[in-house]
Amino acid sequence: MGSPTISLDIHLPHWVGRPFLYFNEIDSTNRQLHQLPKEQFTHGIVACADHQTSGRGQGIKAWHSQTGQNLLFSVGLCPNDSHRLILLTLSIAEKIAEFISTITALPVRIKWPNDILVDGSKLGGILTETLFLGSTLERVIIGIGLNVNQSEFPHFEDSNALQAVSLAQLTGVEWNRSSLLVQLCEHIEKAYVFWDNSAPELCSRIHSRLIGYGQWVHVEINGAPVGLRKCLGLTPQGELLFLDEAYTVHRHNHENIRLILN
Repeated sequence: MGSPTISLDIHLPHWVGRPFLYFNEIDSTNRQLHQLPKEQFTHGIVACADHQTSGRGQGIKAWHSQTGQNLLFSVGLCPNDSHRLILLTLSIAEKIAEFISTITALPVRIKWPNDILVDGSKLGGILTETLFLGSTLERVIIGIGLNVNQSEFPHFEDSNALQAVSLAQLTGVEWNRSSLLVQLCEHIEKAYVFWDNSAPELCSRIHSRLIGYGQWVHVEINGAPVGLRKCLGLTPQGELLFLDEAYTVHRHNHENIRLILN
């Protein structure tokens, strides 16, 4: 497989990335952390790979990534609160979007609930998985894929499928993945602390990047169309609010929700 392109002794600050597990090739970094024995799973652990043979996006979607071109990693967390986990995902997505926007000046947005987009193309995605022992939350695993230096992606004929794009394609330069990873871990740590402290401005920060916020959009819930609704954004508890055409407010939490812009 050759020598790793991300050093095993990469310096990661604070607690996100300690310990740091590197794999040249693995089926899935999320699966690695999911299967890790309890005594080895620590708050902030990171598993990173140059290639995933079974990388996944949301639902049953596969994640396509060329070996050694992008960032594929998972962060393991042990929060005390098993509620508001959708806000944790979005808090991390918002911090990543803010960071990418800062270093590139690109208009980076969030597509509910876990896609990171630039001008309608998918730059990255987040897959959050949980493990419970009975009713007790044991671990949360945040899988992150960020397209960095890949120059070509599969083209999907499905009009609903998002076309992928990389930082290199958007900026015309090749990026140092190790440096990006260190900075991303710093921002993920900030996002977690922000979420854990229930920062009052968290929802407004997410709203500022959430595609469809404040707009009338077509909504699908669990694959079924429910009509035209105005997206009112998130509550501090992580519920997504919609206003229907009869001016009734609907609250949604765990359902598979899709927003389709006009």
